[in-house]
Amino acid sequence: MKNYNFPVALQPIYTRTDATPTRNEIPGRKAVVAQYTGAVLGIVSTKYTLLNHVDVVEGFRKALKGEEYVETIKMAKNGAQLFATYSMPQHQVEVAKGDIVSMQFIVKNSYDGTNALHIMLGAFRLVCTNGMMIGKRFFTFTQKHIGSEAEAIDAGKLKGTVKTIADNFTKALPVMQTMSQTTVFHPSDYFEPKKVRIPKYLLEAAKESYESERDKSLWGVYNSLTWAITHGMKKENPAMSVYYGQLVWKETTKNLV
Repeated sequence: MKNYNFPVALQPIYTRTDATPTRNEIPGRKAVVAQYTGAVLGIVSTKYTLLNHVDVVEGFRKALKGEEYVETIKMAKNGAQLFATYSMPQHQVEVAKGDIVSMQFIVKNSYDGTNALHIMLGAFRLVCTNGMMIGKRFFTFTQKHIGSEAEAIDAGKLKGTVKTIADNFTKALPVMQTMSQTTVFHPSDYFEPKKVRIPKYLLEAAKESYESERDKSLWGVYNSLTWAITHGMKKENPAMSVYYGQLVWKETTKNLV
């Protein structure tokens, strides 16, 4: 599913049995329903407030107004989850000679209660076009789907949040440069499931990629792993790609940060 602009609504949930044909509403719970298809996208608390995908996208576009960016939108779980990336080529850093990464934001929203509006800092490596997760938790911003906060996206507030996260992009540069200058004495350790907990077939693809590249630094290890996640997933799953990317960043930088 590619379309993110479709109507959704919260509807009550009922139970009914052969013995008691009268419908009984389930207290405290609602269903998030796609209005065109009738598909149930999630079961949530009655405190939950819908934050529409289209409002998230339009809000982020307003926050980035005047900036150069490349937008990519993916949907998952029959439209229940939105994943949008905004790569910003004007915000670039050179990690090593000729190896340039540009800042990107990864934006997640859901109708199934799996996550709030979530904005994370990432990077886009130009040399092999793979998206990467970078930074720690302070590079993220969340907005819950509960209460008045979820009623609308405040473009002004969001713009300030985007600027704060963008300012932190430069904080990741020394770590990435250190990675590019760090010799890995036992690279095979990073391609073992006990070391990096991502699927074995992705680790095998990453190891093959690493062995074929000239860069044998920790940065080379990290990029081989993120390349495998970006290009090697057997089934496209944006949520798992982000999760795997976070695991890889954590494991490859844990002795540096």
